[in-house]
Amino acid sequence: MKNPSQELSEIKSMMERSKRFLSLSGIAGIPVGLTALAGIAAINFTIHQSWNVWLLPETLNLSTTQLIWLGIITALMFGMAAIITWILSHKKVPTQKLTSPASKKFLEALAIPIACGTVTCLLFAKNELYAYIPGLSLVMYGLGMIQAAQHSFQELKRLGLALAVLGLVAFLAPTYSLLLWAMGFGGLHILYGIWMHRKYDR
Repeated sequence: MKNPSQELSEIKSMMERSKRFLSLSGIAGIPVGLTALAGIAAINFTIHQSWNVWLLPETLNLSTTQLIWLGIITALMFGMAAIITWILSHKKVPTQKLTSPASKKFLEALAIPIACGTVTCLLFAKNELYAYIPGLSLVMYGLGMIQAAQHSFQELKRLGLALAVLGLVAFLAPTYSLLLWAMGFGGLHILYGIWMHRKYDR
């Protein structure tokens, strides 16, 4: 027979799950980060045709073929990251569906800044401001994480702040924006995944 304090703890846990989207898998951050590193390396190679050059000049003359490949690689990178997150999170807590109120609030909070950032990135690309796209994407994704943290794990806020700060640094130093992009989407996701896995998943 359960004692009253244990029952109360379980009730509080159930209420928390109903209000927050808590099925995010911590371990998902690791493959997501590795996917981002691979994608950014491919983007860098597409731009420079070399694995050794990572500095990004503010003015780039990209061919139509390069732009198409950059779009494909970027879409694959973010698409695979989303699929990995969904699969591992669904495996962790299959009962909390994406159609639940908590899930909808989480996705809405995350999607709005990302959607705005995507449109702005496309405008930057149209005006050939390629060196500023990594910084902008880091800032907007970070803001999305900060917003989404209200409906999920509070640790997402710290990840979001770190990403946004890296994005601002990338704006100030666009030459290093690809490296900062890799540090943010790659390195920070891996560190976050390890931290969250050790804290919640084990």
